[in-house]
Amino acid sequence: MASLSDDRDSGTLPPPSMSRSASTTFLLRKTLNWQRWALRLLLAALVVVVLLMAWQAAAALQWSLAAQRAANDLAAGMSWPAPLERTSLDLPTLRDPVALDRAIAAFEALPEPREDEAWVQWQLARAYTAKGALQSASIAYQQALDQTPSNSLIAWEAGLVKARLLVGGDEREPISITEFVAAGEVTSPAKIVGTPYCIEGNCYIGRKWLVMPLSDAPEGPPISTTLIFLHSPATLTQRIDVPAEQPVLTFLLGLDPIARDYGTDGVTFQLRVTAENGGPTREFDFAVTAEQLQTGWVAQAVDLTEWANQRVNLTIGSEPAEGSNGNLGDWVGWAALDFESPSSPRVAQIEKRQLRAMWADHDFTLDTLLTKADKATARKDYERAIEWLELGRVVYDIGTSGISYERWLMQKEKDAADSSLLGDAIASDAGWVNMMQRGDAMRAWGNVMRESGAFAAARDLYATAAAMYEQNSAPQGTIAATYNQLATAQSQVGDLEGAVSSLLRAVALTPDQPDLQLALGRALLASDATRLDEARAAFDTALAAEPADANYAKVVLEAWQSVGADAEMAAVCQRLPAEAKNEAVLTLCQR
Repeated sequence: MASLSDDRDSGTLPPPSMSRSASTTFLLRKTLNWQRWALRLLLAALVVVVLLMAWQAAAALQWSLAAQRAANDLAAGMSWPAPLERTSLDLPTLRDPVALDRAIAAFEALPEPREDEAWVQWQLARAYTAKGALQSASIAYQQALDQTPSNSLIAWEAGLVKARLLVGGDEREPISITEFVAAGEVTSPAKIVGTPYCIEGNCYIGRKWLVMPLSDAPEGPPISTTLIFLHSPATLTQRIDVPAEQPVLTFLLGLDPIARDYGTDGVTFQLRVTAENGGPTREFDFAVTAEQLQTGWVAQAVDLTEWANQRVNLTIGSEPAEGSNGNLGDWVGWAALDFESPSSPRVAQIEKRQLRAMWADHDFTLDTLLTKADKATARKDYERAIEWLELGRVVYDIGTSGISYERWLMQKEKDAADSSLLGDAIASDAGWVNMMQRGDAMRAWGNVMRESGAFAAARDLYATAAAMYEQNSAPQGTIAATYNQLATAQSQVGDLEGAVSSLLRAVALTPDQPDLQLALGRALLASDATRLDEARAAFDTALAAEPADANYAKVVLEAWQSVGADAEMAAVCQRLPAEAKNEAVLTLCQR
């Protein structure tokens, strides 16, 4: 049996023969020894902590210095417009290609984990933009935005670069990899799942031919293709060679229509790309709502340019949406997996939808662009207005009518207007900053038609413009002036009653305009020589507004003379002040 002496032998207690004072000294010495060792350990730990902090500080300082050198090279390599000339549409341009390449190399060489990855990717994106490598710029912008999704400036610049990529087109046939991917390696749980889709006894994967429209165009033509059914949490992996010229992977995501009532509440589709040569690995998530899945196919695309001409492992799968109550009703899958050019029509449409959604998250919409164009037009900066409208055309598919009108305004400012641009402008309702501006174009084109003798066409244009102004609450003076032009055209085609009606409307809008009162009086007499009282009232109003204007007096006298109203002429001559009686007026009064 063990005795207490066993504990003493450990050196923690003094021997029993030791006196009390010696025992106290022994214990004190032992305690001091332990304190020394504890102090040494503490000091060693402090040294380690200090060294670690110094190492981290040195690494951070080294990173900051390297980042600053890269930023300096970037500032030397690219340029922006002068601060007072810079606008929201501007992106950096190339200044010094050597400095810019040095900056790109320096940013890419910054050690990971980078202190501020979003900032690094943002600077790389700007550098690639200045260099003209828009595809690389777009990828860098997206990676920056992934790090800081709330940064509206990054989102705006990313959208501008994406819009530039959308210009143009590539009609090459897509490279289909659907069947090849379907034959890949399936990873699925041992647990049996009850679905009607099974391949070789595995009911986590299957195929089915589906016919559905796109979810964002439910009234459009249906798309018929094979769905690769893949039930969560199963994944499908295949080795893929990414084509150098067509590196954008497009695909459709969908829910089997028979499962629309099974309670799906949305799905997050997942795509992972891993380079075989140790290159970058990235995961892409595509959150699709239940409403989208129950409406039709959801078209998506992912740009694999950074793996172009490389072999990668491509893994696809899905998981229930965040907050979902499960995945039993998520009978979803992938379809129409194709490699396409970044500028192909299908990629362009997908990219447009993604760009619109990204901008909408930051409150950038078509109205944002149109308002900017409207303000540019108001200050007669027509070139900038055209740029805003062109951006709207590329991203939101607006028409070119407004652009044609802006070009006409720009030429008119230089006294070199091409009237054919007005014809292009009024050809469609689409592409206008606002419908009142389209009314302006209608009036201008009406003037061209009237000057060429096409009075009926001019009449129709003025009538349409007046209606647009009325509907859009244009200034009353603008509406009245348009009705006056309409009345002139109506008179020229013999519609005298129509001219009277138009002038009555113009006078009702602006009763203090003597020119309109004169025009109304003349139109009344031309349409019916017996409407003397109405004509007299209009003439009297005009002369009362401008009693000393000899031209007004002459017009009134000639109007009365045209219907043989000598008494009315005499009454006018009698009331005219001396300053209104020039030679022409006196001649009329003496007849």
